[in-house]
Amino acid sequence: MITADQLDWTGGQPRLFVRCCRACGHTWYLPRQACPECGCTGVTPVISAGAGVVVASTTVWRRVDQSGDGAKPVGIALVDLEEGGRAMGRCRPGTAIGARVRAAFVTERAEDGGDRLLPMFEVENE
Repeated sequence: MITADQLDWTGGQPRLFVRCCRACGHTWYLPRQACPECGCTGVTPVISAGAGVVVASTTVWRRVDQSGDGAKPVGIALVDLEEGGRAMGRCRPGTAIGARVRAAFVTERAEDGGDRLLPMFEVENE
């Protein structure tokens, strides 16, 4: 069970968590109640600095609004975080594989009209 102090960007808090197994030390990104390596339920959430290396990126074209007028490029990256685990988030279109990045957070209007927080991996030293 995730407590208020463990909320990440999916719960409206501008941060990433990784999970660390207390038995084998394996680290991963997505929330799970047990370690995917050894099955131990001794899992500790750790706040990630959000820094890492891009291992894959792509650009998709997304409609700006429901009218269907125009589209804008949206970059998506898979990032191996320094603490361990692999996270997915937005990036600038054309972000290179191997680039060192750090997570920032942007607010975007959701289809239901509300706002949502999203991780945006920005190239370091730009």
